[in-house]
Amino acid sequence: MPCNVDIATQEILKLAEEADPSGIRTMGVLTKPDLATEKVTQDAAMDLLLERRNVLKLGYHVVKNRSADDDNSTLPGRLADERAFFAAPPWSRIPDRCGITSLQTRLRELLMFISRKELGPVKLEIEERLRKRRAELEIMGPARDDSNAQRQYLGKLATQFQTTTQSALNGYYAGDDMFNQSEPNLKLITKVVKLNEVFSDIFWKRGHKQYFGATWDDEGEASYGSSTENSPFQIPLREYPELYGIVQTDDYICPKPLKGPIMSLIEEVFESSRGPELGTKKRSERMCKSLETLAVSFTDGEGYVPVKALRQRFTTDKDNRQQVCEDILDTLMSYYKVARKRFVDIVCQQVIHHFLLETDDGPLRIFSPDLVMSLSTEQLEMVAGEDAESKRRRNMLKQEIDSLEAALRILRF
Repeated sequence: MPCNVDIATQEILKLAEEADPSGIRTMGVLTKPDLATEKVTQDAAMDLLLERRNVLKLGYHVVKNRSADDDNSTLPGRLADERAFFAAPPWSRIPDRCGITSLQTRLRELLMFISRKELGPVKLEIEERLRKRRAELEIMGPARDDSNAQRQYLGKLATQFQTTTQSALNGYYAGDDMFNQSEPNLKLITKVVKLNEVFSDIFWKRGHKQYFGATWDDEGEASYGSSTENSPFQIPLREYPELYGIVQTDDYICPKPLKGPIMSLIEEVFESSRGPELGTKKRSERMCKSLETLAVSFTDGEGYVPVKALRQRFTTDKDNRQQVCEDILDTLMSYYKVARKRFVDIVCQQVIHHFLLETDDGPLRIFSPDLVMSLSTEQLEMVAGEDAESKRRRNMLKQEIDSLEAALRILRF
């Protein structure tokens, strides 16, 4: 604002108040002090500089610029003329508020104060950004820009894979402890168990070539599930086309047994090769069932068979040949039931132990440090090399981290 005008008429003060209501960013600068020749005008300017009226929190300064006709003066010359002008009264009373040099000192002090005040939040913001960028870079893992780094990267993965595999095997061999494994291992074990149940149910219903009786009899056993005809585990080959030719996906349907009864075959074998009479549990079970049909119930809930009924039941003549054939059938059914369950267990053990867990070329032993060491440079680049986008992202993160670290070093001084 010029020193020779009435400050009350200056629109700039109203604009500054609207832009800076608190007044912490507004400093008044008076110009053209050489035009304030009258004492009243000089006193009005001094009142502003001495903060007697129109007080600003940052106060006022006065400077003397060169005139419009001054085209030849130099900066040192202008500064010398300004110091000489303010050395005269009334300006000599406030040397710290007069001149370009004094204004520069004041602005430098204000800038330092504001900067120090804002350094705390700025430092926290830089530290937070630095932490995030380091975390992103750590998630990307070590750089894999040459064969040595790629081999080292795959070697660590192979070691972790073998360690995880051994832990899972230890849990599997520990019996019930296998259910204490991690969630992925538990899901895998659950699928294997379900597959075994499906195989057991199908073999239970269709594993025999011919029914023992006129129709299929469940012999008091129950199925593991309601949908055992369908496999609970399907390999999504559309998502993993590289598995074509590796995983066998041919459907197999177990044919249904021939309708019985098998007694005619037993009688034929009996005629050609007679053997000793066989006593079995099946005979006792059949006898109990026949007695249950003759039982008479009383009020106490117990069943009793009349002696007359027993006499009629057991005095019935039965051919010795028929009795022996029935005993053979009972023995055959009992043996088949035990053998069937044992066969299912053995198949499960062979599949898991021989083809998955113990074989040298099984899936659990393919990815090993030996395999990594045998890969060529081209193979390493194909398997573990970084794509262009990952390299670009890694370089960008490194540059930003370097810049943030440099900023923190500056803020510490």
